[in-house]
Amino acid sequence: MKKILVTGFTANRGGVEAFLASQIQALYKAGSDLQFDVLCYEKEPAFADEIRACNGKIYTVPSPKHPGSAKALEQFFKTHGGEYAALWCNKCDLSNIQYLKLAKKYNIPKRIIHSHSSSNMHTGLRRIVYGILHRWNRLQIHHWATDFWACSDYAARWFYSKSIQSSPQYRFIPNAIDLAAYKCDPAVRQQKRSQLGLDSDCLLVGHVGRFSYPKNHDFLLQIFSSIHAKQPSSKLLLIGEGERMEQVRAQIAQLGLEEAVIMLGKSSEVAQWMQAMDCFVLPSHFEGLPVVAVEAQAAGLPVFAAQEGITPQTKLLEQFYFLSLQESASSWADKILNTNLQRVDNASQLVAQAGFEVNKAAQQLQEYLFN
Repeated sequence: MKKILVTGFTANRGGVEAFLASQIQALYKAGSDLQFDVLCYEKEPAFADEIRACNGKIYTVPSPKHPGSAKALEQFFKTHGGEYAALWCNKCDLSNIQYLKLAKKYNIPKRIIHSHSSSNMHTGLRRIVYGILHRWNRLQIHHWATDFWACSDYAARWFYSKSIQSSPQYRFIPNAIDLAAYKCDPAVRQQKRSQLGLDSDCLLVGHVGRFSYPKNHDFLLQIFSSIHAKQPSSKLLLIGEGERMEQVRAQIAQLGLEEAVIMLGKSSEVAQWMQAMDCFVLPSHFEGLPVVAVEAQAAGLPVFAAQEGITPQTKLLEQFYFLSLQESASSWADKILNTNLQRVDNASQLVAQAGFEVNKAAQQLQEYLFN
């Protein structure tokens, strides 16, 4: 049994967490001889039950915001470092790479840094400080990591120099998913729409994502406001939580959309809720390669996404439309309303052919772990 130490889990059931959990579960079900343990700052991270069901252990240390964090983290690696064949460090920026430094100090032989974003997601003073730290550590990352992974070309450019990107140690890792869960199912669609009290002809616009700056909920609500003005029976379904939830609520009230926007909160049934949607809108300022966009395409949904912040690698189906954030919200609304929103029945097969099927991707990932 080879043990892998994984970092990057938070309490949020976000795209990174969903991707990691799906890979761990796929390898476990395939009978892999790998054990994935999780090190995090949360006492109960997202997908904790799934990790334990795969024989993984969960270790916690205090957040860097708390006194004693550095000492506790060092003590963990001093005590447990010798147990692991690899560290799989998942990050959205390089402002803090202490996991990698301690993994090298305590002789974990394979140290993987995996990029999941393409820009600085912080605001205000934190954006400045984190940006400086990211740029400094980007110059130093080759001293600490042995392997360099990224979910897209945009994510690779954010973390790595050109020499690293062209080296044998660099790998593109697709954000693969369990496609079976997203296969079109009319019965599930009817059930979920009934739960929302929707008529069969109601246009349901969907979005899944953390309520944070990168996801650009402000513009999303402007787009939907324009859709709703032209099609008053339409609804917007928002799934997720985050620090900007109250700001979003205030904007919904300001736009007079309280009766038209459904805020579902955190959900473990994203695949089922996508069956209820008619289209998926993702006007993000930036992404690595959004798992939710892969999921939406697997569900056969037409997707409308921001061309500035989302890599072309995200487009797996013809029914994926890039629009500019420089265009007006009304232009986005017109594009959505004038597009045939019929689902793609064989979407999961097409997504699998593009390399985003979880079992195949997990086997490839296992080879990369020990190649």
